[in-house]
Amino acid sequence: GDEANRQAQGILQRAAERAGFKDIEFQFEPVAAGLDFEATLSEEQTVLVVDIGGGTTDCSVLLMGPQWRDRADRQQSLLGHSGCRVGGNDLDIMLAFKQLMPLFG
Repeated sequence: GDEANRQAQGILQRAAERAGFKDIEFQFEPVAAGLDFEATLSEEQTVLVVDIGGGTTDCSVLLMGPQWRDRADRQQSLLGHSGCRVGGNDLDIMLAFKQLMPLFG
């Protein structure tokens, strides 16, 4: 939940500070993942980015394009964000138990 996210961010913040970083900012994973795609855009588009990790799935709806690339503050381009604790590990387990295990008894 939110408390776990705050704890994780605090741990990462302290680690970055100990490593000597001064200007530290955090970004939702789908936003960071979408930045590479944004480099290919020639005009503004509304984009849905889905990040399926090992334990979570996070989705962001973003405005992306040339006019957003160099902005330090991307808050206005984030139209929506949500996540849930279902990820690739859960899908692997479901596939193994529901599809493969019956074949092998």
